[in-house]
Amino acid sequence: MTFTDKWGEGAIFDWYREQKNKTVMVTRLQIRIDNGKPPHRFVLAYLEDGTVIRLDRRPRKSNSGTLVFQKIRAADDWLILTHNEVSTLNMSTICEIDMPMPPNTDLVLIISVCFALAHDKEARIYDLLKYNCYFFSWTVLLVVSRRALPFSIPSPDEVVSTLSHEFDALSHSITKRAVKGVLGIVCNIITAVRGVTAGSSVKQGFSPVERLIWGLPTRLMHFLIHQALRLQLYLGLENEIDRKIKEGLTDVCRSILNGVWENRITIEEQVQQRLWIKELIQDFEPTLRTELSLMIWEAKFDILASTLEPLHERADDAEALCTPSRMSRLKSRLFGDKQMIQVWNKALSAGVTMSREAAQGKAREFHANSSIPPGSITPSYYIELHNTMFDLTYELARTASLNIAKMVVEQTQAGHKNPKRAKMWEEIWRIYDKAWDAARNRTRESVVQLHEAGIEETVALVTQHLVATIGDIEKKGLRVSVQNGLLMWQTKKKEHMLISVNGLQEYLSQSIDLAYAAVPHNIPIIHQTMARVWEESRTKYQSVD
Repeated sequence: MTFTDKWGEGAIFDWYREQKNKTVMVTRLQIRIDNGKPPHRFVLAYLEDGTVIRLDRRPRKSNSGTLVFQKIRAADDWLILTHNEVSTLNMSTICEIDMPMPPNTDLVLIISVCFALAHDKEARIYDLLKYNCYFFSWTVLLVVSRRALPFSIPSPDEVVSTLSHEFDALSHSITKRAVKGVLGIVCNIITAVRGVTAGSSVKQGFSPVERLIWGLPTRLMHFLIHQALRLQLYLGLENEIDRKIKEGLTDVCRSILNGVWENRITIEEQVQQRLWIKELIQDFEPTLRTELSLMIWEAKFDILASTLEPLHERADDAEALCTPSRMSRLKSRLFGDKQMIQVWNKALSAGVTMSREAAQGKAREFHANSSIPPGSITPSYYIELHNTMFDLTYELARTASLNIAKMVVEQTQAGHKNPKRAKMWEEIWRIYDKAWDAARNRTRESVVQLHEAGIEETVALVTQHLVATIGDIEKKGLRVSVQNGLLMWQTKKKEHMLISVNGLQEYLSQSIDLAYAAVPHNIPIIHQTMARVWEESRTKYQSVD
């Protein structure tokens, strides 16, 4: 095959114009392998009228002794086969990939790939360890399938429907992180109270069990308090938190995907530049990460506040304060006075509720004031955002939790038998702010880390499903048969059916890894060159009259 510098000129294009009188629609592409040593790969293109075209890459000078060391111009061939030649090939070679093409797949797509290969300064050179027949055959199939099956942005409903089952595991993971974060705040503050307390005036107001726990080493005390709170949340509210987090995840992800959908015209222009579907992750991840980072604080506090409302309501009920729930009675047996448990419950609920109100719109306000272009956002920006949101919500939660704790103590103090209890609370109120400040830095670091981990996990999952949905070709009724390839030999499978562009590309990517295992430094070069060929083919391609 020879081409001039101008698209549409030359013998190949002349033949194509003549063939248009019959048909130029491709119904099937195959990659076949002969029994040579090493095996030779080539492409067969089947047209609607039964015409079969063979495409090969060989060196112009076939001297196997020098091919490893010399780089010479490739002799890419284009040959129309007779019926007998096709029959012979079917008997003497094996089919690696058999891909039915969608309707109206024009032969000029294949020509555009060959044109791009001929004009790429690197890819047009035959290199036994790089730009060989494997590279040629896989590039033709990859680029043609990419063009014939264009990527399109799926609707939010399409993506969310594929995420439904995945959200079960994700919501459970985020529930564990959310509970760990909330309980960590409470435990750090209680531990800080002990660290800054003036002395015996606090301990003298404790019940015997509370005094015992207060005297334990800090880490052990921290662990026991954490377990007490965790016992209530997990046995009493775990399912509710899990359910609401799954609902919240669905709502947040749908909102983010709606943004992608609304901007799909702009996004698709960028998407069309990509050959490898997995590279779309690089395009979508930054946007999804930014949006989720801006929404996550409000979403989490909404979920936690609504889940902890039963604790809030019980603390408003004076009778309930005197007759705590079965879970509270269990905790009181393990950890002492019921009053302290009611203070924990109410302060936790009030702090989360106030944090929810404080978080409204503040992340987006921070983002708007930062004036950072989308492509320039760095990991340190997200840390700064989360630190800012933590400080804002933490400060307001301080006031809310203190006020409500005082209210609970006032409502329950009259029936308390320990006369030194009131002095204990006075001392706690006195050092409350100091203890809260002492717990801030340690708490901020752990909460921000938990936020980052949850965002990372969610963004990865949503991006993967978004990209997979973009590459879904099963809805087009297409199935690609793969057999006898390098990957099949390694896995000892006879045949495998691929139902997505993503699956086909993943197969080819793994095959490239195996084929070039002896020269691994060439693998990224192969991927990059294929992408260049796609770009050249895409930009030069136009109909031929």
